[in-house]
Amino acid sequence: MKLMLTSDGFTTKKLFNEFVKLVGKPANEIKIVVIPTAASYIDNYLPDRARDSLLPYGILKKNVTRLELDHKIKYSEVDGFDVILVGGGNTFLLLDKAKKSGFKKILDKFLQEGVYIGISAGSIIMGPGIEISTIGDKNFINLKDLTGLNYVDFGIAPHKDTQRFIERGRTEEAVQELAKTLPYEIVSITDFQAVIVVDGKKRLVG
Repeated sequence: MKLMLTSDGFTTKKLFNEFVKLVGKPANEIKIVVIPTAASYIDNYLPDRARDSLLPYGILKKNVTRLELDHKIKYSEVDGFDVILVGGGNTFLLLDKAKKSGFKKILDKFLQEGVYIGISAGSIIMGPGIEISTIGDKNFINLKDLTGLNYVDFGIAPHKDTQRFIERGRTEEAVQELAKTLPYEIVSITDFQAVIVVDGKKRLVG
């Protein structure tokens, strides 16, 4: 299993190079499914924003397909791709959609060979729970079950030291106080860092 859990995507060339190394193919050969669903609640929703952020690094537009978690997902929708990239937005909405669409079942099979890239909410849902999102994110769908997809045994707290999240109350002090109440580790990362997990072994990059 190969995961790259980021705070804000490929904000540096170093992070992108780590991504290419993880996939094991040249950038112009990598085929990616982008899931922007977490941001679909935003009034000026730009579904191709995550895709377009990849193009300056040499990812080819023809090799990127968008997939929304608004229906029961079939494996054929991700078959033949190297990477699933799940973008940021509202974590509560994303987790709810991931569970209702059957995304986890698809991901179980995909991760036998493919790579998962998370951005913010897309990183948070991969842990045991999304409690970190109670600081700085709005649970506007009133989601009760905060259990994550459980691919890793730790939680990601993205956007460490990012001013707009500090203004929402997600200070590092608040994160660490919350972590004391949880049965799993919280790893805080800045917008220029990522946690790479390969077969259960994690390392911080950036």
